Amino acid sequence: MFLGTIVLLLPLYLQQEPSPGIQRGLESRDPGYRLASARDLATLGGGVSKWLRKQSGKGSPERKRALLLATVLMGGEESWAILDKAARRGSRPTSERAWALFLYGAFHPEAGVDLKKDGKRPASDFERACLLAGLLAQAPSLDEKGVKMLMGRKPGPRTRALAGLLQGLGGGPLPPLAPEMTLQGSRLLASIFPGQSPLTRPLVGAQGKALPRLWREAALRSPPRDLETLRLLIAEGQGGAASLALYEVEADLREPLFGLLNTRLAGADEKAWTWGAAGELRMNLPDEDEEVLDDMEVVGLLSLAKEDLAAAESAGKGRLPGARARMLEGRDLEEDWTAAWILALSGGPDDLELLRLLLERATGPDRAILHPIWQFACRSLGDDAARRNWLSKWARSLGAGRRGFLDREGPRFVAWMLVAKTETADQKAELAGLPEDPSLKRPEHSSGDDLYADLAGLLLSDLYHWDLP
Repeated sequence: MFLGTIVLLLPLYLQQEPSPGIQRGLESRDPGYRLASARDLATLGGGVSKWLRKQSGKGSPERKRALLLATVLMGGEESWAILDKAARRGSRPTSERAWALFLYGAFHPEAGVDLKKDGKRPASDFERACLLAGLLAQAPSLDEKGVKMLMGRKPGPRTRALAGLLQGLGGGPLPPLAPEMTLQGSRLLASIFPGQSPLTRPLVGAQGKALPRLWREAALRSPPRDLETLRLLIAEGQGGAASLALYEVEADLREPLFGLLNTRLAGADEKAWTWGAAGELRMNLPDEDEEVLDDMEVVGLLSLAKEDLAAAESAGKGRLPGARARMLEGRDLEEDWTAAWILALSGGPDDLELLRLLLERATGPDRAILHPIWQFACRSLGDDAARRNWLSKWARSLGAGRRGFLDREGPRFVAWMLVAKTETADQKAELAGLPEDPSLKRPEHSSGDDLYADLAGLLLSDLYHWDLP
């Protein structure tokens, strides 16, 4: 999770070898179990590093990938050296290097620093795509020359699409118009990046019509649509796209559109996009029910606090009764930290004393969650930039606004490209309904290779997000 930190579960001198359950999970045929076991192994910290070093490179390909992921999640100089070696330049493509290149791009602190060196690591266009997909999580600033270094001499449509996204994240030009679905999708999603100009419907025309309508409708925001058009869009099941139209419509139409969306949308994701956008746009956020705190209200207030802390403090006072009631229920803080944040935002002396006592008693993950909330309550969370960073992090963890939209649909788009024409593409529920792009070649490895399942599992987990501005 965004809010979690790696916590040492046992004294280091006791951690010589992971539990049998974790070790079995690393060998499992279930990709989800492998991923969970790798994460559990990483939380054990330095006490298992010696065991991890000895086991590195041993066992089945699935086990090797899980061990490398655990090493990466553990972090530290030794981990980065292991990852750098696994992602070194090779003469022929292998599934092990494809996995290592993805992890290198996504996690290694020096990824993208030496573009010439990194551009030589991949041995195939698919490996290059894995590297670029990973780099989207760190988004180094790239000029046209840097992009070409990473793309190689003969980039395929998948590599060009990912490079276009990477350039767009840095504020560069959008991917060009092209017949390939991958490039069309890349162009649509990149236009939604904060700071990018919206695409115009006349210019795009029929481009991307085979792709999910959600992507097209969310991207085609110019010229602004009127309320009746958006009402029809919601009725046609495209409320998620209409929620992003809050950024596009004239100021006097925002509140009517928000009211329409708030009453019509049922999905939690779509409501978070709506409330997040409303907060970012400094709209008046309605009190849903004074006695009950809805997390969507917290989404809106977090987004508003980034823009206008005083306005959020004032709006938060009406949510205090609901937040206090939830705090009294004693629910797990990892799942219910939002009530504590409302107390930190707008609470009085008694509320702050409650937070102080909770922090005093908290241990492990609860303390990691409460400490920055307590600092925010004391308005001692660093300078304005540091505070905004935490507010953005909290809001994003709840799926707020356009970043929430991109956090869901961006990894889905990358997974769709990387596992195209494999068994995983047919089995993954999140990829259901996405078309097959005929421009993509057959898989580099066997269509049933579990590499693709591991890639999709990691891409669609909370460990992977684009480095959005």
